[in-house]
Amino acid sequence: MKKMDVEAEKNYWRKFILVVATLGTDHEINTDGKILFLEETNEASYRIDRMLQQLRLAGKFDKLQGIILGDF
Repeated sequence: MKKMDVEAEKNYWRKFILVVATLGTDHEINTDGKILFLEETNEASYRIDRMLQQLRLAGKFDKLQGIILGDF
């Protein structure tokens, strides 16, 4: 594995969008400097929008290295 691949893997944080449920708890994710992979299937678009807004308002997108969007 090349050094660049190792760095990318180290900063890769894959979580489903349902991590919203952990906001404000001891299990809240730290997204600072990470690449966030978001994916949610079988969910209504208005619910996905609401969850994305909650993540945005919680500042989870502020210090990200990047975002990868999977299946929606």
